[in-house]
Amino acid sequence: MNFFQTTVKKPKEMSEDAFNAGAELLHKFQTEWEQIHSNSVQAGHQEKELSKLIQRSQAEWKQMEEMFAKFCSHLHILPQLLMDVDKLAEAIGNLDSAVEEVTCAVDLYEKVCLEQKQCRGRQEELQHVNELRIAKRQELEKMKELLASKHASTLSKLRAKQATLTTERQETLEQAIDSDLDPDLPI
Repeated sequence: MNFFQTTVKKPKEMSEDAFNAGAELLHKFQTEWEQIHSNSVQAGHQEKELSKLIQRSQAEWKQMEEMFAKFCSHLHILPQLLMDVDKLAEAIGNLDSAVEEVTCAVDLYEKVCLEQKQCRGRQEELQHVNELRIAKRQELEKMKELLASKHASTLSKLRAKQATLTTERQETLEQAIDSDLDPDLPI
């Protein structure tokens, strides 16, 4: 027997139809009450589950609301961010042209440095050639002086020799003339 089902004894003063109607009504009430109680217990469990679900939904909603607020604040920053990106793109474009200018300047600088290095090399060669020329001129001057002194000494020796020869010839000629004039000499 169930908690909700009770047995009722018919009172003596009541008619059978009234008692049956009352018993039927009581039975119907007890059956429906049991169903109502079962439904309310089940509804209580469902209400607890639903309450937990609502609390989780509220927490998630609150979290989504906070995230949406952050999103909105970030969304307000977006136009400035896009302008900054445009400025950066423009700056990068300027940097590209500046890099090209710097590259051209570096190429020109390297070309000038190479030419300057070649000029230094030529100057060093010219300076070396000039030093050799000066050294050769000095050597030539020394040789000229040596040749001039040798020539002068040779010339003075030749003149002295020639003077000696001339003197000897003159003496020999004078002797020959004297001997031609000398009567004692045989003819």
